[in-house]
Amino acid sequence: MQPTSPSAVPKGGGEGHKILPYTVLVERAMTKNYDGLADHNLEAYLSNEEFLEKFGMDREAFDALPKWRQKMKKQVLQLF
Repeated sequence: MQPTSPSAVPKGGGEGHKILPYTVLVERAMTKNYDGLADHNLEAYLSNEEFLEKFGMDREAFDALPKWRQKMKKQVLQLF
């Protein structure tokens, strides 16, 4: 399966893109069943509320982190 291009990756929480619960995203990551999702950016499919709950920060603060720290946080949450 081809990963979604970066330009097609949703920014999360906004209108017009797919929102999925954390449990669904983790299940897809564990089974490698991305089914049209951007596998490198699963956190983008969380609602703003669930993103804040899971990451303990909003998307803007997360985006400001160094890439290695973003990756570490996603690994802890099994979103990779």
